[in-house]
Amino acid sequence: MTGYGNYIYPTNGIAFPENKVALNFRPGSSSYYSHFSHQTSGNEALVMATQNAVTSFIFVNGESLSNIASDRWTKLTGASGAGNAPGLQIKNNCVSIGKLIPNNTTPTYKLEVSNGIACFNGGLEVKGHIAGDASTTTGYGLYSGGGYHNAYNNLILHGDASTGSSGIAFVSDKATAGTGTIANVNAPSDRAFIQYHACGITTATAENTNPTLATSGEAGRLVIGIGNDATD
Repeated sequence: MTGYGNYIYPTNGIAFPENKVALNFRPGSSSYYSHFSHQTSGNEALVMATQNAVTSFIFVNGESLSNIASDRWTKLTGASGAGNAPGLQIKNNCVSIGKLIPNNTTPTYKLEVSNGIACFNGGLEVKGHIAGDASTTTGYGLYSGGGYHNAYNNLILHGDASTGSSGIAFVSDKATAGTGTIANVNAPSDRAFIQYHACGITTATAENTNPTLATSGEAGRLVIGIGNDATD
């Protein structure tokens, strides 16, 4: 075992016995401590656990040793002059990617992905459903009516802040035969879409130009379309 400054480097690593605490962080506290253990029943598991459900696991890139302080984690917001937002944070058994769950805050979602694009390189299956928040003051007003029942949503899309528009686009990509790579097919003119424009569309437009969308009023339009040059 060799020592360098304030650190000790085991020459041949450290071996921990199974089914016992391997590492115990903050052992002097009865309310806030964390521990690692390798548990051997069944398929076995390496368990990283916190005694208190509000204690976070945080994984973040770009943090220097010199930044370590008792409150440093609360400043990992990604804002200018602050630390990078966590790549991964687990708190109350909920997961946040790219966004800090602040101190004294209960997570809203089981999984939240922020400040980037989530890509599923494969299919996505949604099982079960959720009720839309019917409140018009604290929620988004998804109350039942007009043939809609707010208790049965598999997917809720929130609208743009300016026009209230939301939608799904189907792009003209396909796998090139025999290569497994993706190629565009007549992009960008070929596509299909489902869009809801909460305030309506104010002008009709030609192919390959952006429609003019209203930013106020109640003239909502659900548009289901396909774009394929002159044969639209």
